[in-house]
Amino acid sequence: IDKKIFVFVTVPFSFEGRKRLSIAYQSIEKIAEDADKLVVFKNDELLNNNNELGVRDTFNMTSNALLRMINS
Repeated sequence: IDKKIFVFVTVPFSFEGRKRLSIAYQSIEKIAEDADKLVVFKNDELLNNNNELGVRDTFNMTSNALLRMINS
């Protein structure tokens, strides 16, 4: 069966360190080889764009937006 593969990933916060960011980007490169569509969310940008919300609320909002995209 020919199925499309859509992948949504988040990149660690910059304060989590360069090593985690490096591992994340290496993993994204590998995932991209098999994905038909890859969407990368950068945690720093998510939080900066929604700085009036806390981390938990920002992630909940992002999760809900993804669910709406998938279900539409």
